[in-house]
Amino acid sequence: MKYIMSIFLFVSLCQPEGLYFDNYSYRLNPDSVEIVEEKENTSIQPIHYPARPMLYSLILPGAGQVYNKSPWWKSALFAGVEVTGIAMWWNWKSRAEDIRLEYEAYADENWTLSDWYTNTRLIFPDTYSTMFAGTHKITLKTDDGYFSSAFLDSLWGLYGSDIQYIRDRNFYENIGKYDQFVGGWDDCYDEDGNQIWFEEAKSVGDSTEYIKLTPKKNYYRDLRFDSNTLLDYSKYAISALMFNHVISGLEAVWSSSAGKKEESDNDEIQSDIGLLYNRKSPAGIGGIYVSFKW
Repeated sequence: MKYIMSIFLFVSLCQPEGLYFDNYSYRLNPDSVEIVEEKENTSIQPIHYPARPMLYSLILPGAGQVYNKSPWWKSALFAGVEVTGIAMWWNWKSRAEDIRLEYEAYADENWTLSDWYTNTRLIFPDTYSTMFAGTHKITLKTDDGYFSSAFLDSLWGLYGSDIQYIRDRNFYENIGKYDQFVGGWDDCYDEDGNQIWFEEAKSVGDSTEYIKLTPKKNYYRDLRFDSNTLLDYSKYAISALMFNHVISGLEAVWSSSAGKKEESDNDEIQSDIGLLYNRKSPAGIGGIYVSFKW
């Protein structure tokens, strides 16, 4: 008996809290060794991770609020902004694309290289060759390869109206934006050779700029303006979606931090938010940064 008592005494000294096997605790009793049954707390408390609601909301606005068990209107608000933003972005982008196809088809029908070569010599009789070789050019295609429109005058004598031209994005921008391409519109002159093109004054800061237009070019510019405006709206919708994700994430992590603070004052989440500088941006802002420490 003394031998058994010595073994239990040695083990008890090594493990002051006693020996534990399953749901029983074996402790040393002065008179005898007794087995005392202790009940364990089998209830498992769920672990709440502070960063998880932020990640959920950054992926899907409102999901972090659901994870935090916040009032339903918070999730509905962020989810509603998300759905509305996507719908508006798609609508504006689709309308801009439809108008783009419309103004490109209109240009293909009413602007030609032959008119540009002929009318430019009439509109700019002294400097017409520089109009073909201006800052903005058109890419020409012949049987011998590709050439800049700077060579149009010499190529015309070889190929004439058989010269083809590349109608890319720059082309559709150039013919509506710059005076040197005004001669390509087929309504510069009427059938009797009377001038239809005109100049319109445009205020540019402290000076006035005169733009050469034709009725068709003016209509074309209006179409491009409408398309570009809708594209800008779609970009604003994308920005709103981005901010919706960020704000939803911030709200989720702050709500989680507030709830955690009620349970323990030691568990704190440090957050920081600021703007990123971009020298190419008109406002100098290239984005935002968010950081969390826990």
